[in-house]
Amino acid sequence: MAQSPPTHGTRVRRALVVLVFAALALVPRCAHAKRVWVTERWDLAAPPQAILDSMMQFEDTCERGCKHQIPRLVKTVVLPYERRPDDFYVWMFIEDIQDAKWFSHVTVRRSGSRTKVVIQMVSPSLAARLEKTTGLEDDPAFDECFTVYDLETVVAGAGPPRTRLTFTSLISLSGLAAFFGSGIAHGRLEEAAHAVHRDLAGVKP
Repeated sequence: MAQSPPTHGTRVRRALVVLVFAALALVPRCAHAKRVWVTERWDLAAPPQAILDSMMQFEDTCERGCKHQIPRLVKTVVLPYERRPDDFYVWMFIEDIQDAKWFSHVTVRRSGSRTKVVIQMVSPSLAARLEKTTGLEDDPAFDECFTVYDLETVVAGAGPPRTRLTFTSLISLSGLAAFFGSGIAHGRLEEAAHAVHRDLAGVKP
């Protein structure tokens, strides 16, 4: 018995299926690891030590109910694991389109008139160890994440020293996240940078 020719609706559905599979076939080729970052430079009225003291208040930094507000940051925990004043680990939880929970290593390095603070996501092996040690979940939404604060002392005339701060924040995405989400990620980094600037600009000299 002769088969009826496909209807217009059937042809459209078949075409859509073909397009979807074609798009997915392209993703592995196009969605290699992609780095997204923002860099800002600000002149702040307070001296570097006051700025640094404010930055180090990790556990009083979140989106709501904290002294220092960062969008979508639910909680930050400073870990007792190998904790030293200028070298320690933190756990962060961001609530967004895709939630992210991860561990970072914080280091503070001083050299002359400059101070550099680096907050860098730890390796998977160390994350697994910290997960067992702390009971906190490691589930990052990216392959790499780091933030750098580069503080420079600026002396102008007879007044108190000021701070020139270079702020850099970077994440690395791969797979579908790189293919579809890099624009959103860049917007989130810019939003966080604006919040950091607003917060640090309010530090009193």
